[in-house]
Amino acid sequence: MLKRLMAWFFDIEPPPLPLPHLLPVRDRRGARREVSPSSSPRTYRECHEWGNAVGWQDYDRRRVTGHQRRRPRAGDVFLSPMRSGKLGRFIFTSVELTSDPPDQFFASVVDDGYEGEERA
Repeated sequence: MLKRLMAWFFDIEPPPLPLPHLLPVRDRRGARREVSPSSSPRTYRECHEWGNAVGWQDYDRRRVTGHQRRRPRAGDVFLSPMRSGKLGRFIFTSVELTSDPPDQFFASVVDDGYEGEERA
């Protein structure tokens, strides 16, 4: 913080901010808390089976919803087929858990390229 304040005061380029090590989530009661990203991320594929669904709520806003016994956490991976025929890869950034039904969740994701392609 001090380095950034000094950079502002002396009009020099501030050092880059560190990557966030905690990601926001909501627990079952709706209370906000932060968790560290998954050390070994789980992968979820788009599917629409009863009781085991994960799919797009709003693709343009990158919102996902689903019903899973093992609900995703920030840092987990979501794979979804794209119109191009490739398999899109997305990372869960925030997950909102519900209490009724207890297996439902709403989440935000960010693009991470395509499955099988190198990432920078």
